[in-house]
Amino acid sequence: DNRAALVLSTLQKPLEKGWGFGGGLSGEEADPRVRHNFQPLAYFAGALRTDANGDASASFALPDDLTTWRVMVVSSSTDGRFGNGETTFRTTKPLIANPVVPQFARPGDRFDAGVSITNGTGATGNVHVDATLAGPLAFLLNDKQVATTSMDAPLDRITKAYRFPVVATGTGDATATVRVHGAGAADAFAIPVPVRALDVSESVAQTGTTETRASVGLNVAPATPRDAGGIDVSLASSLIPEIVVAATDALKGEERIAITSAARLAVASDLVTLAKRDGSDAHAARDRAVIELATLHDLQRASGGFAPFWHADDPDAWDSMFALKALARAHDAGIAVDSSLYAGAQRYAAAVLGDPTAHEKWCKSDLCKAELRLRALDALASAGDRRTTFLSDVDAQRDKLSFADQARLARLLTLAPGYTSQAATLAKTIEDHLYTTGRGAVVNLPQRYSWYDAPVVAQSEALRLELARNADGETLDRLTRSLLDMRRNGSFGCACENAAALGALVDLSAREKPANFTATATLGTKTIAQQHFTGGHAPKRETMVPMRDIPTGANPVAVAKNGTGTLHYAVTYTYRLAGAAPGRLNGLRVTRVVREANTSPVIATMGLITPSSSLTLPAAHVYDVELQIVSDHPVERVLITDPLPAGFEAVDTSFATTSKALNIPSSSWAIGDQRIRSDRIEAYADHLDAGIYRLHYLARTVTPGTFAWPGADAHVLDRPDEFGRSATSVVVVH
Repeated sequence: DNRAALVLSTLQKPLEKGWGFGGGLSGEEADPRVRHNFQPLAYFAGALRTDANGDASASFALPDDLTTWRVMVVSSSTDGRFGNGETTFRTTKPLIANPVVPQFARPGDRFDAGVSITNGTGATGNVHVDATLAGPLAFLLNDKQVATTSMDAPLDRITKAYRFPVVATGTGDATATVRVHGAGAADAFAIPVPVRALDVSESVAQTGTTETRASVGLNVAPATPRDAGGIDVSLASSLIPEIVVAATDALKGEERIAITSAARLAVASDLVTLAKRDGSDAHAARDRAVIELATLHDLQRASGGFAPFWHADDPDAWDSMFALKALARAHDAGIAVDSSLYAGAQRYAAAVLGDPTAHEKWCKSDLCKAELRLRALDALASAGDRRTTFLSDVDAQRDKLSFADQARLARLLTLAPGYTSQAATLAKTIEDHLYTTGRGAVVNLPQRYSWYDAPVVAQSEALRLELARNADGETLDRLTRSLLDMRRNGSFGCACENAAALGALVDLSAREKPANFTATATLGTKTIAQQHFTGGHAPKRETMVPMRDIPTGANPVAVAKNGTGTLHYAVTYTYRLAGAAPGRLNGLRVTRVVREANTSPVIATMGLITPSSSLTLPAAHVYDVELQIVSDHPVERVLITDPLPAGFEAVDTSFATTSKALNIPSSSWAIGDQRIRSDRIEAYADHLDAGIYRLHYLARTVTPGTFAWPGADAHVLDRPDEFGRSATSVVVVH
């Protein structure tokens, strides 16, 4: 904190008269104008035309800030010359009153607020202060709440602060007005002070599918606040249609590289397949498939394999297996595939299966051979050749395979005759790595796989495995929703990731019956939504019932359908907690740790349990606040929020005026986009693997008082029922 190094110099007494509206200092003292228009930008003009001498002028009314103003000018001439300049000027008064008030407050906060007075008159004497509070703030006078107060004190030739005890009595926008008089001068200001309750809400969600009807239990406690929250119900005939438009972006690109060309061919083929099922136009996807088939034709070598890039002489075995799978999807979609191209690719895959080292000379270990043979078996199976040669040799290496390869192997074992027990044990291992909630099921990659297993590919392979095992509709629904949550701006990532995801979703769509039904959702005995679904173009129906319209007690949400097809539903119940919120561990764990800046000893730790006593800290100190976010499974799109106590002020270390002596520890690299607000700190993480993550920020204690410190929160944006929160506590600044 560099405040102790500041030197306050006494302002020179102005020579001019006429301050304020009274015609002189005596008039200003009698009735000072209340300053209330505070703006960081006084004036902006996009263009001012100069006269023949190059001069330009502008007039404007200044805001009420008493400060140093910076004027910046950029100029240009008709012949293309440019210039710039800047200067400063100051607005001031003989007697200056500035607010000493927190930027916000929360109901129940008690603090000292008031005014700092700078005496620039050069005179001494007495100063008189009148203060008024309007709205949900009140002064405490002998423990009684009053709206006005006043005081008299000696007026010195320095800057000095005067404070009054204040309490926040409710919520809303309060106004603090202060008038000061002394030494024949006066000043006054009025500022807004928002008093906001921090609404702590929780959500629970349930998703599923039904061929007839389903019920989701709901029991609203009598004490549940009615001013926030409610029930969100989503009904759909399929989860697939919403990705089709965004998937077309994966077709963009002109690289003549085998793996990306094959990925675009696979995506185009899957779009054609979906279009055939719902009757939509697939002209653009077919045209793209023709382009990629021509590229693969040019990349194919005499052996039937595919060179990784245009000028490569020899084929790449790994890329060639992926290319064969793409050709198989194109063939299955009804796209014309050159028979010699297709047959050559299958012939090469069979040769790689027989002797991997002959086609990849560095692939000599048993594990590498098993991995390459697995890809060959998978590619041949896609083309309809479900041979089991070397399948036992691959299975012998199962524990060393990546997660996605284990899922591929489990799928091949499931579909192969005579491998029932091997398939069951490996499928159980895969399922043990699924983190399942009421809304989704996401692959929890083991730490040793996370660096080379793309989460999208792993999730897609898990979905394809469950399809092969004829899993129930709810399991498939949860895996699908979690896969869809991995999209960013409609895309799953690179072309290969889009191909893997879309391939799994197309396989899923093959199980869906054409929709022709009417879906109904009821809350108790009241119908809250009804929608008829036909074909693949039926929209998703969403409805929301506010908390005030939900009866107290048990009122289940029932969904039902009449007709053919499968109803996908999601029910999310959101409610606000009354009073101090306890800590919660609901998929994520959040802990707040407080240290004095530049030190290592821990002053306080705030986790799931509400602290038994308040935290007491001295004013004008800087503290390092660390948030620890713990997840035992991968999560996408996590928003982290830590509300500040009203007596704190976050330190923006990017400012040049911030003391260089203040060191902030590094936060985890996966947490980015940190923002400082007046009442909170926010940060965002696009993806977090299982692990412990840390976020640090600095905060200064600025206002004495007793303040609520709401718990820090981390939650998944797409799954509000998956969150963590530290307990609410109380901090005393003295």
